[in-house]
Amino acid sequence: MKLEDMIMVVENRKGTETNYLLNLTDYMGEALKLWGGYAEDMAGVVSTLYGTREDKKDWSDLYLSANKSIHASFCGGEPQLRQFLSGHFNDGEWSFDAERCSEDCIDVLRIYNLNTDGHSLSPCLHYERVEHSFHAGEVLHNMNGNDYRVLAALSPKDLLLMSMADSQIIVGRGVKLYERYPNPDKPEKLILYFPLLCY
Repeated sequence: MKLEDMIMVVENRKGTETNYLLNLTDYMGEALKLWGGYAEDMAGVVSTLYGTREDKKDWSDLYLSANKSIHASFCGGEPQLRQFLSGHFNDGEWSFDAERCSEDCIDVLRIYNLNTDGHSLSPCLHYERVEHSFHAGEVLHNMNGNDYRVLAALSPKDLLLMSMADSQIIVGRGVKLYERYPNPDKPEKLILYFPLLCY
């Protein structure tokens, strides 16, 4: 699952907000329970949700009663996910419910070295440098949390990059690729390899 496929959900019950992360299948299942299986309503729910992908700052809103609403948005990137996990999008009292999250969303948090409070799991991960030949079209994840597309390899370690967040063109000098995976001293069930960019 990609970070951008995760759905950030805020459920508001009588002013108390609960944050959690879902994949599309689980989100649709939850919406189906709420709407009683009406296809027209489901189509509208999904259409509104997909609208959040076009403008990453908007949220789809479902008002179920006077004191219960659900707000959801596709994740726009690691900085937005960190804000969501730390309660930046909440208005008042809030909590994060990891038990309501889709399992693959928790795996994505692990890949991005994030705890459910938005802080890093740094000591749990190990970084190893990897020899790599960069090529045009490749998407790299930087240690600063941004993704970059390789436009051209100017030399084996110098790249012309485009920021995926704002289309800014950047020259990366002395670029090195690292793999990040759980620290062998702190074993985990899942070994996840993820390329990282450092310059």
